[in-house]
Amino acid sequence: LVQFYRGFVLFRAYRATPILFSNRKSNVFAQSLCEGVTLMGYADGVISAATAPLFMAIGFVMWEKHWTSSALLLNIFKCTFASTIFLVVSILDRSFFSVSNALFSFEKVGYLILSSLLGIIVGDNMWLQALKLLGTRRTMLVDSIKPFVGALLSALILKEEVSLMLFLGMFFTASGVLLVGLERSEEMHTNSGEEGLEGRVPDVSIENVVVNTGAVSSLTVYVGYMCAFFNVLLDVGGTIITKQFGQTYSTFEINYIRFGFAGYSMGLFVGMNRAVSTLILKSQPRSSFVWPMLGRREWVLISVGAFFVTFLCPALFFYSIFEIDLAVAMTLSSLGPIYSIPITCWFKGEQVTVQSIVGSLFAFVGVIPLYFSLGG
Repeated sequence: LVQFYRGFVLFRAYRATPILFSNRKSNVFAQSLCEGVTLMGYADGVISAATAPLFMAIGFVMWEKHWTSSALLLNIFKCTFASTIFLVVSILDRSFFSVSNALFSFEKVGYLILSSLLGIIVGDNMWLQALKLLGTRRTMLVDSIKPFVGALLSALILKEEVSLMLFLGMFFTASGVLLVGLERSEEMHTNSGEEGLEGRVPDVSIENVVVNTGAVSSLTVYVGYMCAFFNVLLDVGGTIITKQFGQTYSTFEINYIRFGFAGYSMGLFVGMNRAVSTLILKSQPRSSFVWPMLGRREWVLISVGAFFVTFLCPALFFYSIFEIDLAVAMTLSSLGPIYSIPITCWFKGEQVTVQSIVGSLFAFVGVIPLYFSLGG
């Protein structure tokens, strides 16, 4: 985090002095500082993208132990809670720290709202539907192609370079995450009859989904795979839109717009549904629209989890996509299952298996070619 802050300050200094850096060949000092800022930007981007899923894994443990209602209500709470923090931090950033106070345009804000609609509102619902139809293991198999889809689309749309080192790093990291994730989902199903949701990238809901142990129709499997695949496309597409149209804004402002729109839109939907059920139909609202009766301690822990998952995690992730290639950022941000190993060992006393160790080694070995693919 100290490295992240130092790189952030240097990058601000670089943007604040365009005259000093305008002629790098005739100014040795400017050239050296520019190269230092670039390398530090790479390092900060890698560290930020790799650190983001750690906070997400911590928050998931808190939610799993204390949240008792639907994923939709948790999505509304975490989005509105985080957007409020992002708003406060954005105001402080513009007032005291920001060098460039870019104006908000209808076009750019509209595209950020579109990315929120695709990645958070529609994408998350498709992801949850895929989990209900396929279970965690099959959904994770589809999720593992996300870095490769990100590399393809970013090369086509953002013109980012795709190298052999990049694909080598993505292969090792995705394989390691898949090894750990598949084993953990199998253990959870064996122990409790339910599959937990862990290791999801920035815009995520969490809910225990009961696995259907009976016969599953081919149509159900087909629909489940379609939902999982479209979730990958929507998630990558929303991130690409954010990177393309959010360059002039800080990560705090980007996330305020995205989570604010998603949270208040879903809240409006639930509120209108409850109003129709209560006032017009004279019936009780659906159980998934009823807020849980929790104590003060539970709400505090759930709020801390939302701070980790929906504030720190996306703040770091969306900072990283402007410092490193999108495919690298998405690959590193999928390390959640790796981080969940020591966390669940500490909180739940679960044992570390050989498959988890091998998967972790694969994942962290893959980080090396990912970093060198950036010129590190």
